[in-house]
Amino acid sequence: MDVKCFLWLIYIQGLYTLKSETVQQKKLTKHVCYRNTTLKNIITIGIVISGPESNAFDSICSSITKFMNKINIEYRKKLDSNRLQFVLMRHTRDLSLNKLWKLFCKNKSGLLRLKINSLIYLEYNHWNFKKKNSVDSRLLLHFIKLHKIPTIIWQNEGIIQANRGDLTLQLMPSIEQQVNVMLDFLLEYKWATITIITSKLTGYIQFVQSLRYQINTEMKYFHIKIQQIIHIFYTKDKELIELQMKKIDKKTSNILFLYCSRDEANEIFKIANQLGLTEKKFVWIAAKSVISPMAAKFKMKERLDSLFPLGMFAVQFKEDEKGFFNNGNSKRKVEQVIKNIQKGISIWIKAVVNIHETSSKDRLTFRPHFTCNRNDNLFNWNNSQIMYDEMLNNSWSLKPNLESFQMNHDGTLANAEISLLNLGMSHKRAEKTWKEIGSWNSKLKKLQMTRVTFPGGKTKPPESKTQRQRMKIVTLEENPYVIYSNPNNVTGKCLPHAKLCRIASKEQVAVSTETINPNHYQCCSGFCIDLLLKLSKELHFDFELFQVRDGKWGAYNTDRGEWNGLIKDILDKEADMVVTSLKINPERAAAIDFSVPFLETGISIIVRVQEGVISPTAFLKPYDMYSWCIILAFCVNASGVAVFLFEWLSPYGLDRGSGVLKGHRFSLFRALWLIWAILFGAAVNVDNPKGMSSKFIGSIWALFAMVFTASYTANLAAFMITKDHYEKLSGIQDWRLINAKQLKPPFKFGTVPDGSTETNLKHNFPQMHEYMKQFNKSTVKLGVEAVKDGSINAFIYDATVLEYIASKDDDCKLKTVGAWYAMTGYGMGFPKKSPWKAVIDRYILKFQQEGELERLQEYWLRGGCTAAEGGEESSAELGVPNFTSAFLLLIAGMLLGLIILFLEHMLFRFCLDKIRAYDRCGISNLFSLSVGKSSALDETVMSAIKDQSNAKCTSSFCELKKKKLQHQIDKLTNENTTLKRDLSSSASCPRAAKENYMEYNGPKIIEEYEIYEESSVFYDSSDSNELDSNQVIMTLSDIYTGRESTTRSEVQTLV
Repeated sequence: MDVKCFLWLIYIQGLYTLKSETVQQKKLTKHVCYRNTTLKNIITIGIVISGPESNAFDSICSSITKFMNKINIEYRKKLDSNRLQFVLMRHTRDLSLNKLWKLFCKNKSGLLRLKINSLIYLEYNHWNFKKKNSVDSRLLLHFIKLHKIPTIIWQNEGIIQANRGDLTLQLMPSIEQQVNVMLDFLLEYKWATITIITSKLTGYIQFVQSLRYQINTEMKYFHIKIQQIIHIFYTKDKELIELQMKKIDKKTSNILFLYCSRDEANEIFKIANQLGLTEKKFVWIAAKSVISPMAAKFKMKERLDSLFPLGMFAVQFKEDEKGFFNNGNSKRKVEQVIKNIQKGISIWIKAVVNIHETSSKDRLTFRPHFTCNRNDNLFNWNNSQIMYDEMLNNSWSLKPNLESFQMNHDGTLANAEISLLNLGMSHKRAEKTWKEIGSWNSKLKKLQMTRVTFPGGKTKPPESKTQRQRMKIVTLEENPYVIYSNPNNVTGKCLPHAKLCRIASKEQVAVSTETINPNHYQCCSGFCIDLLLKLSKELHFDFELFQVRDGKWGAYNTDRGEWNGLIKDILDKEADMVVTSLKINPERAAAIDFSVPFLETGISIIVRVQEGVISPTAFLKPYDMYSWCIILAFCVNASGVAVFLFEWLSPYGLDRGSGVLKGHRFSLFRALWLIWAILFGAAVNVDNPKGMSSKFIGSIWALFAMVFTASYTANLAAFMITKDHYEKLSGIQDWRLINAKQLKPPFKFGTVPDGSTETNLKHNFPQMHEYMKQFNKSTVKLGVEAVKDGSINAFIYDATVLEYIASKDDDCKLKTVGAWYAMTGYGMGFPKKSPWKAVIDRYILKFQQEGELERLQEYWLRGGCTAAEGGEESSAELGVPNFTSAFLLLIAGMLLGLIILFLEHMLFRFCLDKIRAYDRCGISNLFSLSVGKSSALDETVMSAIKDQSNAKCTSSFCELKKKKLQHQIDKLTNENTTLKRDLSSSASCPRAAKENYMEYNGPKIIEEYEIYEESSVFYDSSDSNELDSNQVIMTLSDIYTGRESTTRSEVQTLV
């Protein structure tokens, strides 16, 4: 109807109504309840109820008034100066244009004149005494839709479906939710075929559309099929009803869905009884509208339900059960109405308060500018969509006085609760009564059932006329996707996880007992069979499994112009589906349809692993070449040079050559020897440096050597193992495959002919394909055996299959190498435009999301051989970056050694004199022996040694005697060690020990001295006074025997 025409009709009816309004004003005031106030900031909601008596209406008005007063007090601060108000109206007759005018455009109490911004509409048909006066809500909802007023609906027949476009919400379960309950009930007993019977009752289109939508989109309903749809639009005509009911095919469908009113159902069941459609083999499942009561008082002896067949099922709202089972209790009806109104007000208040708090700056008006003047725009409120969206907002928490529940985005109830009723016999009264046998919740979406009475009073469900669909499925052996095993040789049956598979042609299989013949039947199991069994369980279909006749995967023969293998069976309609590891490629996809891939794969190469020996260079593997060069060629030499240089420059060391004359023997090669000894921890004699800085450099090198040795030892064990050898091919494009003929001997490799792998190689590598034909094998098993015995070097095939074979090899002597090529996936094949493809796709995606496919992969594809057993190196060489910290440590130690050398010189030049002056007791020896010795010895000792070093021989004989005397002194030093040990054992007579020593060694020394005296070596530079030999001997004896009383004069005299 055109909008302007519709509004003009209302306006004309309104003019007619105004003439008689004065006469009926007292009567009309009983139908309106609102608080008339003069406040400007009033936010109003309209409430329209159909049917209640005056007493019930007054009770409802009083309860809602008290409820609204509490709300105003509770939300006074949140709403500032705004106040909430409701307008409650009722009507008991047909909703004509005249009555519609009274509701919305009455002088003072019209809903539009009171500026309502939302409406609550409640329709209870049990308050209408005559069926001909039943409320037609379509006219009211159409009027509200024109004015864009958000509307909250309760309709106890359940024939209204909320619509976001119409700005409607519903407090009762929707038609779609009723359909879910009815379909879930079918799943309980695996009923698959239904017939739908409807009248022209409001919502019948939504009922049929919801059934179709749920069956086509919900995977669990896929097996359900709508056999027939019967529309009975004129239920008063019995002949027409009979004509339509005769169209029902009793042989194909015995499950009947009914959607109509209660009176219409009585007329339908009268004809159904005559046609035998209420017998025990037929199951009737009715919507809520069928059992909704039409009157308030059922005082008749014979219930209207008596026309309904025993065992019938129906949907009922949980909240409406009290009113349904207790039709004569008006108090409970009133309580139910008040509760539903409070729910609607809670939704409205939630939206008002939230908009007021969040949109205060926008100054949104809560009072629409509606008028009843035909010259004004009656159907425009800009903020209606904002109000509706806030009503659907579930994030806002309500106060304790308000009902708390959630709404779906389409305006339906999110937490709807529905009961499933069953019509049975009452034991107390010999009459039919409704009993609850199941409950359904929109959150769980699962029907929970109890004991059921089926048609005819039976306890067992009748069988569905239509059996489970049966499919013909073709397959081909491929471990681990389809694995063959022999059936039981007695029973011919398979284990529970396997399925009997025919591998011979139908002509060869003569009788059923041939299942025990392994040449005719095999038990199929594996990844794909598990997936097929799960699909069969979910989609309620049976299947016949057989092997493809020619044993080929499917390739297009250009000479013959036809397909072979699995693809041919699908094209020839020998099978409805292919279930095996069938790879998806463009050629096959052009011929048949594929499901979504259930597993990714590609083309890979498998080779043999040969045992080897430990590499002769394995001891060098812990470090790479650059690390060895830096450590051995640079660090060792640099550290040795650094130690020598610091010792050369140290005042306590060589002191730029002076230390050599002091008896300190240290050189560059001795420094290198020290460095190597520290590096390898060798127990050899070494000369240690005396300088503080050179000692520090030696300590830093020792720390570096410790780190180096520890890391080397830790990594060496990883490389001192047997290294297996195998062909390390990079992939299909490896040079050994491309140029196989040029190698000596030629590189041999092959694949399985007439498969996806060969087709791919034929198109992309024609020369390679032509060469490898001579090495192809008919099966994967033969190809792998050829690789193991060395007849071919490599075998090319599906990556996942080869990886499975390598992981399951007994000796772990097989390995897949190279990157995967031509990535694709495994899919199930269907004929073009197969209805099974869409549902199989949905279930494969569902299994993927639930982790079912991953579980199957873990179970079937995981083997015992790991990468380490295949010969992979488990450790990598350490490079320079891995050892950077140790190099930095060494460099930092050298830099710090320079600082220590500088401090050492400062101590010797500027601080040593002060230490001599203050350290009379030798305390400095507690900290440093070198410093303490320097401060305690007399300077004369150092100068005497210096004078001695300046004395030079003038002849070769003198030099020879000097060396001989030095050798004698060294020998005397060793003997002195023995003397010290004797002195310690005979401390009571030290003088006698000394005399014994001189008696034994004195003559030798005198003899040597006399010879040495002849060479005029020992003389004083100032005067040539000769020295007494006894004095020299005794003085040397005192020094070497450890006497500490040697004075300055004695030393000078000695010199």
